[in-house]
Amino acid sequence: MTACDDRDLDLVRFYGIRPRQVIVRCPATTAMLRRAGELGVSRFVVTTGTQLARLAMCAGHTHYVYLDDDAPLMLGDPKVKVIGLHTRVDDQDWAGAARKLVARSVVLLACGSMVRRIMLSGGPVALWLDVNADMARRIVADVDAAVRAEADYWHVPAPAVSMAALSS
Repeated sequence: MTACDDRDLDLVRFYGIRPRQVIVRCPATTAMLRRAGELGVSRFVVTTGTQLARLAMCAGHTHYVYLDDDAPLMLGDPKVKVIGLHTRVDDQDWAGAARKLVARSVVLLACGSMVRRIMLSGGPVALWLDVNADMARRIVADVDAAVRAEADYWHVPAPAVSMAALSS
């Protein structure tokens, strides 16, 4: 589950969703980060350097981050570890977005960080609820082919891929 605000964190707590299954999109405020930490959440999507700094400041334990498109690639705090890259897919070019993330992972590898996961978010929930739908199946196949081709091009291991909806 991806949590974007306090309402989503309320749902996590109410339904007893395990913190390991939650990824929080870093908010503009420190209060939500602290609350997520108190619930035991340790995975976050980070967009800005300021969010990285707030996350490091709030970290009582190691936090694992997916760097969004505009996030800086270098981190300075040992309590914040990059585990992957994230992007929003607004134009329905899922394969193109996946290729860009694999290419960006090569830059991180040159800096000493191996990216083993990428996450793409986009489309409505209905698209992903019916896993037998032609559209979802086609997107998954296109992304898989693009990730493998780009990884082969750069001579890096193909990362694991997660895809999620952005709207209902």
